[in-house]
Amino acid sequence: MKKKNQTKFEYFKERVYYYQKMLGLQNFKISVFKDKLTDSKASWYSCDSGKIISIVIDEKVLKNENLKNLDELAFHEIYECQFYKIKFNLNLFFNDLYTSELIHEIVRRAENCIFPFICDKIKGEKNVK
Repeated sequence: MKKKNQTKFEYFKERVYYYQKMLGLQNFKISVFKDKLTDSKASWYSCDSGKIISIVIDEKVLKNENLKNLDELAFHEIYECQFYKIKFNLNLFFNDLYTSELIHEIVRRAENCIFPFICDKIKGEKNVK
């Protein structure tokens, strides 16, 4: 839930770190930025063998998307970046577009199947407090 006076970017960033913890990816050093992207709503980049991840969200997306969509986008990017080793190794044999599409299929399935359960879990936690 967005806190009073919290920007959409701060909300997105908070959700990225929430899903990082939820998915057990604390061994990643993750930074979140906003910039102008031309081909996607958000993207991620890795360096140092995937230990350092940068997630970038498009500035227009921050203006136009609602909080639920930003939450789902944060989950999507965090879930996808855990495949950095697979992506790196597949890129040795196949082009980046092909490997990105393969990984994206897996991420979309998880997003469609797992994300709704996570939302229910979050709602349940809020009701308990």
